[in-house]
Amino acid sequence: MQNIIRFIGDNHDNALSFFRNVFFWVSQYANRYEILFEPSIYSDDQLIESLNFLGEEKIDKMVEMNEKIGVHYQKIVGGKMKSLVDLVKSKASPEKAVSGDLSPVIDIKLFDKDTCIFFVQDYGRVYLLNVNSKRLEKLKLFLLERGFLCEEFEILELG
Repeated sequence: MQNIIRFIGDNHDNALSFFRNVFFWVSQYANRYEILFEPSIYSDDQLIESLNFLGEEKIDKMVEMNEKIGVHYQKIVGGKMKSLVDLVKSKASPEKAVSGDLSPVIDIKLFDKDTCIFFVQDYGRVYLLNVNSKRLEKLKLFLLERGFLCEEFEILELG
């Protein structure tokens, strides 16, 4: 079942904490990930180095935005979830991020075998959750135990 999960409150620190808690919870069910980032927008060379050392595979992608401008992305594929979780919990989005401001990379996909169970897009502006209803209830309890109120977030079922 695909769901959109989002924080409704207007406090940025709470939104960031919510995102990181959801990410941590979902990562426990994942066995691999894919991240996508645009190296040219980072001012922190150490963060780029950390991102590059995360995964087992690095893929350079050039995406044509129009005839004149191409954007260079790097895709990192890996399976060591702890390293990724630590990075997401400790790093902010780059200052030049154009959409959200919760994730340190533009896109993150977490997989349970071949199924994408969590997709973070646009630096955390949107995140989709693909888990069964039993896991969804566990996530709600996890969030409530961490002090988030039901009024602070919503989970919308897609399709």
